[in-house]
Amino acid sequence: AQDLHDESGSTLSSISLYSAVMQKSSKSLPQNTHGILEKIIDSTSEIMENMSDMVWTIKSDNDHFRQVVHRMRAFAANVADSKGIALRFDAQARVEELRLDMDKRKNVYLIYKEAVINAVKYAECTELQIDLRKTNHNIELHIRDNGKGFDPGSVDYSESSLGGNGLTGMALRAEKLGADFRIDAAPGQGTTISLKLPVNH
Repeated sequence: AQDLHDESGSTLSSISLYSAVMQKSSKSLPQNTHGILEKIIDSTSEIMENMSDMVWTIKSDNDHFRQVVHRMRAFAANVADSKGIALRFDAQARVEELRLDMDKRKNVYLIYKEAVINAVKYAECTELQIDLRKTNHNIELHIRDNGKGFDPGSVDYSESSLGGNGLTGMALRAEKLGADFRIDAAPGQGTTISLKLPVNH
């Protein structure tokens, strides 16, 4: 995975760089060409980020949940700051002492990441609160925003693969984990995404 990341990452970085250079030096090109170049830059950046996530979750030295929490905190801080959103991130100390296998930490992190992205990109919120704690034999994650909210009843959860996007993808990943996944939302009242994952310790 690391070799794939290094080799492919180098190539993708070059594609992104060449596209950026072409975009800046091609003022005479049609306007739609600039849009296409922008999509190439965005797509290569997204692939590089996804590959980084994949390599990180596979590494065995990241099975300590402390590493997951640090990555969660850094990701939320970065995207919230880019949009001027006030962030509150609270994680219990005893959560950080847990250990998760590769599959669990991958799916927990990807559910979390998708929820944060949705809040930052689409909720039109000004505040984002993230709570992570251990209760009895569960890890509980709550991601709350004060944005425009939506009607959860309008979401279609019928997609059958983990390739599903947005809320459907999160629900399917939670199902694979054997975790409880919940959405509390209403138009004009913000959104809370909750995940409760059973753990054996």
